[in-house]
Amino acid sequence: MNLFRVRSQAANKDEFLTRPELGRKLSDEALKLIDEKCVKNPQVQICVVDGLSSSAIEANIPDLLPALMQGLTAAGVK
Repeated sequence: MNLFRVRSQAANKDEFLTRPELGRKLSDEALKLIDEKCVKNPQVQICVVDGLSSSAIEANIPDLLPALMQGLTAAGVK
């Protein structure tokens, strides 16, 4: 689906749960990758985040993302 993975500053799920502020911040490597791969100044930037349920993402994103992208394209949104 032309997605790439980045990580927050939380090292694992336990740290994510006990230190939620780290889960809200991207790692330095993630920021660099986003800067390299993402379109600059888009009207819309889509981020797929698993949070506590990666299985929900796996189940829904294959249907949701293409429909969302089609709608944005049809509306002329970059």
